[in-house]
Amino acid sequence: MVVGWRVVMQHNQVDVYVPVPADGYELCHPLDLRGLAAIETLINGTRRSASWRPIAVQIVDRNRCGKLELSDSPWLGAHALIFRPWALDVMGPVLHAHGEHLPLCCAQDQLWVFNPTRVVDALDPSESVVQRFRDGQVWGVSKYAFRAREIAGIDVFKISTLAVSPTFLTGRIVGLWNRAGLRGVEFRKVWSPR
Repeated sequence: MVVGWRVVMQHNQVDVYVPVPADGYELCHPLDLRGLAAIETLINGTRRSASWRPIAVQIVDRNRCGKLELSDSPWLGAHALIFRPWALDVMGPVLHAHGEHLPLCCAQDQLWVFNPTRVVDALDPSESVVQRFRDGQVWGVSKYAFRAREIAGIDVFKISTLAVSPTFLTGRIVGLWNRAGLRGVEFRKVWSPR
């Protein structure tokens, strides 16, 4: 189920979602491959604010189909959510308890990347469907199942199972996003407790 910004729904706080890009909205791209690799490496749950050096990015506002719509959260990936100032004003106070907002270097606008600092060993391998390398390390998950006790009371987290984990959010965060009418990101439910 994808929940868009136009739909205001009540969400069960323990349902878990991942962000997905909304069609037709702006994107955020690092200016070079080093920036992309840095974001994948650095937005991993380790606090970075003391040593952070802003990574150069650009807003992509056109594609081959034409002009893209203004996004409150230009899409980079599920592992690294990007926020414009007004979106950070709305989401920042709640997200701050679960991570840090790090500035990016962008000529077009002020942007921040959110680094969730709660990394938990919450994936239930017996109920999840995972893809593994030959050495047994997990490289992908096609069906998520979590140990509820490991994520109790946590609204935003990453999992330690994956080197580049998506940002997982509860219904509380999704509900706040939707009530604020923010645009550019939607949410796909990936798990509900039984």
